[in-house]
Amino acid sequence: MKSSNDDSFNKPPKHIRHICMVNSKESEREVLERINALKDAYAIAFITQLEIDNKPIDNVSIKYPIRFPLFRERIRQINLSVNNAYSSVSIKKGQFHPIK
Repeated sequence: MKSSNDDSFNKPPKHIRHICMVNSKESEREVLERINALKDAYAIAFITQLEIDNKPIDNVSIKYPIRFPLFRERIRQINLSVNNAYSSVSIKKGQFHPIK
């Protein structure tokens, strides 16, 4: 994955569920507002849980989940691959099954 300012990610994210493209500044602004609202709600819940657990909240860095939404601008290239290594085939006893 590369962005226009030549930031290269050697190890791409593992869990990409959706890639979308916005067509206008209004749509971009709406997406950013929703992501920021989600980040704010998560931060409040994270700090609230620290308070419930009686843990210190001074200088706490909030760790977002792996699958948390990200917004990237001006992406030049996205390389996708699919790993089918975990598929299975039922083989009956006494039958040959070709390996591809």
